Amino acid sequence: MNPDKTIKFEEVEQLFGKYEKIHPNMFFKISKEKFEKELKKSSENWENLNIYEKYYEIMRLNALIGDIHTTIPINIKSKNMMPYELTKCKDGICISNLDQKYINREMMYSKILEVNNVSIEEIIEMGKKIIPSENPKADEASIAKRLNQLNFLKILGIVDPDSDKFSITVLDNDEVKNFEVTALNKVQEQKVNFVKKYPINFDYNENKDYFYIDINRFILNRQHGVNFLYKLQTKAEKAVSDGKPIIVDVRDNGGGNPYLFFDFYNYLKEINAQGYCIVNNLSASASVDMANLLKNAGFSLVGTSLKQSPTFYASPKNVLTTANLEGCVSTGLVYKSNPKDVMGKIPPRDANLYQEALSPDIVLEPTIDDLKNNRDICLDYCVEQIKNGAKKIEKINKYEEDEFI
Repeated sequence: MNPDKTIKFEEVEQLFGKYEKIHPNMFFKISKEKFEKELKKSSENWENLNIYEKYYEIMRLNALIGDIHTTIPINIKSKNMMPYELTKCKDGICISNLDQKYINREMMYSKILEVNNVSIEEIIEMGKKIIPSENPKADEASIAKRLNQLNFLKILGIVDPDSDKFSITVLDNDEVKNFEVTALNKVQEQKVNFVKKYPINFDYNENKDYFYIDINRFILNRQHGVNFLYKLQTKAEKAVSDGKPIIVDVRDNGGGNPYLFFDFYNYLKEINAQGYCIVNNLSASASVDMANLLKNAGFSLVGTSLKQSPTFYASPKNVLTTANLEGCVSTGLVYKSNPKDVMGKIPPRDANLYQEALSPDIVLEPTIDDLKNNRDICLDYCVEQIKNGAKKIEKINKYEEDEFI
């Protein structure tokens, strides 16, 4: 994005004009007339706004469109990365990871109360106005993820535009504590050491009672490749033949290439696989499709409500104006009743563009204490159900193609 604070409003109009040409249904949630009124409202004081206030208005307008694949990247040049990561839990937003070289270790697993004396509840409500949403139940988790960016706090007006420092108030074991935080520059960013829960995109674990598949992203990397998926299919077939349920984990999976799971899903269906799919508020895009297909094939969904509806193929595309103002806009098609009408391999589904977001059969959300004590309540639930039930799970709902029509 253009970091120049003198961005002309004509660039904003040009950006959304390009949106209108390629978005399949830009005015589904807001009428064109109302959107144009909001556009005019943003223009009235445009020249008096600083760069962060301008991006607030651009993001607010973008959020009115209301699909999570149509976004405004935040690329203002500044110290931007936090030395911590935040996670939405059942009892609040907490610090779930940090680098002790740059921040006080006492903050780990503490609950966020305030940032620069602004309550986290106020921040969440402010954030809802500028993030695209398809499921209000997932908004808090999306905002928590964005609060890892200093620019987001500046756009909300919580941190001064010229500062890379701010105060944070947390609750740690019933004690309120205050800390000063400094955002990191690019040199420091490369040295930040966060231990990732999901270091690779696809992984699996063979257990005597079940077969666990962890999918962090639908992207193949050099470590695995196509041969890994073939190996995964072979392992899954043996597990099912041994009477083991399958557990598919797509938590925090932001999506990717849906072609990577169509064949694997069809394979699971073909070998009569049964089991659980673990999901959360950050499961989006292709992972929602995967969860939806598994649900319709008889799997039980466990976790929290997913980020969106499973009815829309986004195929997002970056667009630029003449002054390099950037947006990422959905260009996808609604699924048709005949899979060959769209992409051949895609199973048919309802042609309604915006349905209700996908919800789990069993709602479970970890608490801060669960994170602190490394308890995976969703996986534990699935394992407990498997161990307490029959070793071989019978087919619950035989998959029929017309279920999606």
